[in-house]
Amino acid sequence: MTDPIDALIDEVLVDAYGEDEQLWSFRQVFEDRGRFPFRGQVVGADVEVLAVDYDGDERRGLLGVCRRTAATARGSLYRRSIARPATAAWRRASV
Repeated sequence: MTDPIDALIDEVLVDAYGEDEQLWSFRQVFEDRGRFPFRGQVVGADVEVLAVDYDGDERRGLLGVCRRTAATARGSLYRRSIARPATAAWRRASV
């Protein structure tokens, strides 16, 4: 039995060649299937993740569009944590 996350990754990357195309593919899946907003943390502060984006900078990778109180900011998702209920919802959406 294939892990649902592995199957989703295979589906996303099937026609994506190179890191840039892979990042664009993941960004598209977040746009198509993501359930926003969801809770996360940036440097230990609770935030709402409003969207996931990619601006073509492979070094930064995927970007989270996050809101904390009235401020909205974009930052790399590298080493960000996502609240467990959001992770479970993503797994359910992938099958």
